[in-house]
Amino acid sequence: MSVLPFSRPPFTLPFWQANLVNLMCLSGATMFVLLPLYLEAHGMPRWEIGLVAGAFSLVSVFARPWVGARLDQRGRRQFFIQGACLQGLLALAWLAFPPSLGLTLVVRGMQGVAMAFYFTAMWTWIADFAPEGRRAEVMGFFGISGLVSGAAGPVLAEAALSFGGFESVFGLAGGLALGGALLARRLGDQMPESLGPPPEAREFWHLGWSRNLQGTTLGAVAFGISSGTLLAFAAPFVASQGHSGVGVFFTVYNVASVSVRLFAGRLADRVGAVRVVAPALLCQALGLGLLSRLEPGGWLGAPALWGAAVLGGMGHGLIYPALSSLAVRRVGAARRGMGVSLFTAAVEFGAFAGATTSGLLAHLAGYPSTFLGVACVVFVVSLVHRRLERGEDFPDRTP
Repeated sequence: MSVLPFSRPPFTLPFWQANLVNLMCLSGATMFVLLPLYLEAHGMPRWEIGLVAGAFSLVSVFARPWVGARLDQRGRRQFFIQGACLQGLLALAWLAFPPSLGLTLVVRGMQGVAMAFYFTAMWTWIADFAPEGRRAEVMGFFGISGLVSGAAGPVLAEAALSFGGFESVFGLAGGLALGGALLARRLGDQMPESLGPPPEAREFWHLGWSRNLQGTTLGAVAFGISSGTLLAFAAPFVASQGHSGVGVFFTVYNVASVSVRLFAGRLADRVGAVRVVAPALLCQALGLGLLSRLEPGGWLGAPALWGAAVLGGMGHGLIYPALSSLAVRRVGAARRGMGVSLFTAAVEFGAFAGATTSGLLAHLAGYPSTFLGVACVVFVVSLVHRRLERGEDFPDRTP
């Protein structure tokens, strides 16, 4: 296993190859935003569709402790290749059977396992690749490929659906993931020399709530709650208020996130990643609060919609690289895979909790109260995070 020379420049050919792999694999994964339409067309009721959607997140969360421990024992490369291959094969598996609750739960849950393998291993590989003092910047730039895939996947899915039905959607999704796996074979493992024995998977939850990682875990859960709520309910809320252009809303959201990473990519490294988290959560809280003020027409219509997209995207662009770099720095090189696994599991759990809880709130109190309530939760977490991290506001290096 090669030892990473941390002194070399970060933006070299392997970095861009990894970005292309990530774009292909995550574009294939995000094409499954149309899966509810497929299941609905086959007569599956909404509560069963909700179970299928939840299976992906829940299985992914509980697979990550196992994955994280083995990343630190066996290296990263084999896991992101295996995850991409499994992702591609499972996408094609949707072509092989008529949907029923039992089978769809199993296949969608296995897709959660595949994503846990791929995503955790690839982000750990990038953390290994990034030089000290520029880790948040490099991880933020790498995340741009994920943001682009979040916009590209649904567009590709809709085009494939209009061209050849859901068979084309599943075929293209599988082909993208398998192509990404093939390209990923060109990447070498870059795990640094172990500085000590890695933790066992049973230590995962204890590590997450240790004093060193409490703030990081809490911030990741809050970020997941905000993102999960937006992804699940922004579209129906905007439509219920008589506005069109929710696709443009998410485009503006992603453009704002990418712009922040391009023009403020080194902010977390220069001022300290801890100092970025609370303002980023505040941006997301303000965006959710502004969205709750969306009205049918009126002067608060379009400004509230686009303002919420810009604020939410800015928060997203800042918080993901800041929290991920904190997680890998604080666990140390020997536990880096566990740190990334813990961070991504916290985000995934937050997304699941945000979507399910917001669904209940929306049913009881309506969409505006739901978005306002989630905004208040994220705002409170930003204050708690700042208090938990008091005295730790130090940059990774002196700029």
